[in-house]
Amino acid sequence: MEGANATSFMKSQVAMAEAAAGNVIIQNIAGWYDAMWKGLEALSTQLLTGKIKPQEFCDEAQKLADQTAKDPDIKKYKRM
Repeated sequence: MEGANATSFMKSQVAMAEAAAGNVIIQNIAGWYDAMWKGLEALSTQLLTGKIKPQEFCDEAQKLADQTAKDPDIKKYKRM
């Protein structure tokens, strides 16, 4: 970042990443769990447009996660 002309938003993101010192979780939900990701995208749209309430979003997102966890045909990924 030295010498870069960055917004305060970008500077705060860089500071957060530096403070994490490599202790981060890399998520690839869209690539690993495609059906769940598509469901989460649809739920997010409904939440952001006021069609569902936050609790309904959480309940439905949990259902998607549970379905994914129970499906033996979906490879499960774990943190290293």
